[in-house]
Amino acid sequence: MTVTAPRAFSDKPFAERFESMGDEAEGMFEHFNQNWARLGHNRPKNSNGTDFKLHKLALSLRYMPDYMQEIPTRLVEVQGIASRPLKIKIEKIVALEQWNNLGTPVWFWVWSTTRQTYAELPWPEMMKIINKEDVQFGKYPEGKAYISISSKLLPWVNG
Repeated sequence: MTVTAPRAFSDKPFAERFESMGDEAEGMFEHFNQNWARLGHNRPKNSNGTDFKLHKLALSLRYMPDYMQEIPTRLVEVQGIASRPLKIKIEKIVALEQWNNLGTPVWFWVWSTTRQTYAELPWPEMMKIINKEDVQFGKYPEGKAYISISSKLLPWVNG
């Protein structure tokens, strides 16, 4: 009998990733934060019960930040990582920049299942990491380009 290691989340086909995408990270954001309301899409269904085809929407609607928060006033994009680097789709970065330019700042909130803690940073700080640090580029199995950011570059709380 051959035993193979489980595939990393980012190596799974999109349809498989979609089933649990963000669940743990978003739950932890809700646990550690207050005064938030859901903003982005959470696997929406059409009125007939089928999956809504988000890929048909404009990027800014497809990649709407996950939450809006009153205190502090911000829009929050939540992502999760384990032992591998943080991967952010290039098209998501383009869309989030549009949101950030509307006047309410966009923040990244990243949950690490490996570290059991989180990092949070405003849009300009994430852009500094992307533009100045040694980030890698890659593609998901379905062909979407992403930036890969080492977890060592993120400002972890108690870490």
